[in-house]
Amino acid sequence: MRAPHPSSVTYVTGRRNRFSIDGSRTWAVLIGIDSYNDPMSLLRGCVRDALDMRTYLMEDLIVPEDRIQLLLSPHPYRDTVSDTTAFQVLVNPIGHIFRNLYPELLATSSCSLPTRENIIRTLVNLSTNSKIQRSDHIIVFFSGHGSSYACSSYFKDDIGRSGNVEVLCPMDRTSRNVPHRSIIPDISDREINVILKRICHAKGHQITVILDCCHSGGATRLPDTGIRLALPVEGSLRHVLEAAEKQRKNGADHVSVLSGDWKPDTFSHVVLAACKEYQLAKEVTGDDGKSAGVFTGALLRTLRYGPLTSNSTYVELHRALPSSSSQTPVVAGQHKTERIWFQK
Repeated sequence: MRAPHPSSVTYVTGRRNRFSIDGSRTWAVLIGIDSYNDPMSLLRGCVRDALDMRTYLMEDLIVPEDRIQLLLSPHPYRDTVSDTTAFQVLVNPIGHIFRNLYPELLATSSCSLPTRENIIRTLVNLSTNSKIQRSDHIIVFFSGHGSSYACSSYFKDDIGRSGNVEVLCPMDRTSRNVPHRSIIPDISDREINVILKRICHAKGHQITVILDCCHSGGATRLPDTGIRLALPVEGSLRHVLEAAEKQRKNGADHVSVLSGDWKPDTFSHVVLAACKEYQLAKEVTGDDGKSAGVFTGALLRTLRYGPLTSNSTYVELHRALPSSSSQTPVVAGQHKTERIWFQK
């Protein structure tokens, strides 16, 4: 935790309008994935994270509801508790899940499933949406499984073989345990970077990416329950990279993501991530019996009540976040020294 500021600095302690931004010029894509094709990959707190972020944006930053797009995949079981036992009630199909668990979202037109196609289309559309003005603030939030593929499984030259390709896992990613005819690849950091660069070119660099997942390299077994790490799908890195390269060709980026010495563009956005690349992002069960991400919860508490001023930067926000030896938040990007939410 960051040390307290000198007493001469006045903290902003009220929630509403804590940061000087125009909520009507803020746009958000919030992705929460508890349910995956692979039944071994279910999570419980990711949809709640996305909805908690939505509440923060609407109530604290006064962002209009129609500026927020939700992509949610709730857990297919509803937890109910009797005096001595907890049991699960199957809720299916997806419409029934929302009706039982999140009835307030039934009237929300901007809510869809976080399939690979929907995620990519929603992000790409940020670059072409005529309602988004240049220098408007854009927030992309992802809570779900991440994974990592060894570059050596695709690249053969010495430069390309080192390191890993980090990915976000869409709800319909190819399952490791179910025979498949066609592969639905994960979404690589390279593909996301290409899209963010395109958004930046069209709308400006005022983009904040928040990732509550992990990409620990070398994982060979399923992690413990409540860890947001999925195992890579054997043999699918080629499909992951080819999808990213196709995305690049659809835009104006001239540097191939298949190049062994590919480097990410760090100008287009600031990223806040749950943990370092060798750590695990966790979710915990609160006193209310509901699960949520450790990082998302800490981030929202710090934004609302932490030792920040209206002039605090992303670097200062990062320093104010609690951390541990097992989960240390990360901030990155050339504009990380700008004020939180890119305030004017």
